[in-house]
Amino acid sequence: MKKWYLFTLAVILSAALLIFSGCAAPTSGTSTSEKVEEGFTVLNSGDVNDAKETFKDVLSQDPDNPEANAGMGLILTFESLQNIEEILGEDILQALSSFNQLSSPSSLKTPNFTSESFLSFAKFFLERFPKLPTRQSENLTYEELLQLLRNLHDSLSDAENHLKIAIKGKAQFNFHVNALDWDRDGTSEPYEPLKITDGTYTYNLYEILNGLTFVSIPTIDQSGGDAWFDFETLSAALQGEELPDSVVFTDSDYVVVDEGELALILAFVDILKAIIDIPLTWSFTLPEDFPDLSNYVDLTDWEVAVLVLEYIDKKGDGNIDYKISNFSGDGGEWNALDTFLTFNNNEEEYLADFAESVQGTAWAVMKLDEDVEIDYDSHDLTSRYYVEDVVNDEIEGQLLNLAEYGTFTYEDPYIIIMVHLNVLKDHPERFDDLKNYFPTLEWDNDTGSIIPTYLPDETFGGLIEIEEKEYYGY
Repeated sequence: MKKWYLFTLAVILSAALLIFSGCAAPTSGTSTSEKVEEGFTVLNSGDVNDAKETFKDVLSQDPDNPEANAGMGLILTFESLQNIEEILGEDILQALSSFNQLSSPSSLKTPNFTSESFLSFAKFFLERFPKLPTRQSENLTYEELLQLLRNLHDSLSDAENHLKIAIKGKAQFNFHVNALDWDRDGTSEPYEPLKITDGTYTYNLYEILNGLTFVSIPTIDQSGGDAWFDFETLSAALQGEELPDSVVFTDSDYVVVDEGELALILAFVDILKAIIDIPLTWSFTLPEDFPDLSNYVDLTDWEVAVLVLEYIDKKGDGNIDYKISNFSGDGGEWNALDTFLTFNNNEEEYLADFAESVQGTAWAVMKLDEDVEIDYDSHDLTSRYYVEDVVNDEIEGQLLNLAEYGTFTYEDPYIIIMVHLNVLKDHPERFDDLKNYFPTLEWDNDTGSIIPTYLPDETFGGLIEIEEKEYYGY
């Protein structure tokens, strides 16, 4: 129930970011309040640029105004999402799907280097990420791509700061969803259903809660209206109840947005920042003579893995001995991939921000949990009306340690793993080339297995602390 609730709520809030908010309930002085309300009114008309300027004007006079910070944070988040779509397109969805397979619970207990999920993810990564400079334009260089990511990172950082101020200031406003011009046809049609199409079929958007299968990625069909948020339907879905037989859009279809919803969006922003920090910290370029895997689309995942392993193995001495060595901890034969996974410029800044973004995500989830515990309003989607709590006491303690001290602990019947994120900030020089930590490994074409035989540093530069437990299970 809780997993379904959070997933559904995240989808709804992410969709809301496409145009944003409704009528504010500001708490500061009269003139400022009127200006803030004007900003949200302009947003209702779909004019994001004017709304942004209005909120900027308010914040220049009252930097801590909660509602103006909320509006600015939402706008910057929306703009960032648009930029991400332009850079990565559909590949980001495939990447998340592949990573989800790789990071299944079973893979956390004992790494399986021969699993289909690992090879599938590796194949996806090697096929696409080295070619990212060509995603938007054939003339886009790798450095230009990095600059796009830096700009995106700056925008997300600004959104993060505004959202934190809004949360601490207890911002609150009503979100009248269907009054917005969702189909961008220039008119507000709050009582007619918004339609989407995949090029073959056309649906009412609210029907997505019933489960829809699309032929291709759907787009908005302007032949419909602007209404998709039916409060009764969403409320039933979040409570796991049977959905209403019919949908009628009324003025009661609104959401109360407060610290909980803003904290959920903030967690999303911090996760995005942490992801972007990775390519900004390390180079993802491969040697010019690295195999172009797009020419081998008919190969299996294992055959692609062998192609890459043989390239690395023979690059040094021209021989293939089915072993890639790194006994000295300086990268060894893995250095055939240089400059792959070596520091970019400004590496310390983004490596430290990665740790801080992970800690910020923990803080946001704690704020979300706090808001759920004190609210009980059916129109507030982050309230006890829908869920008793977001995390249990054990996870809450973990989040507190992560947010305050940068330490996370994973424990199962066999081992205790502690991750010390502060090492990334205190000793960035240990991570200037991640290939230094790559294992010595061997592979067998007959059995289709890849076996790591030696790890040069099991602590990964002090980032990871592992303690084996005595296990008495049967």
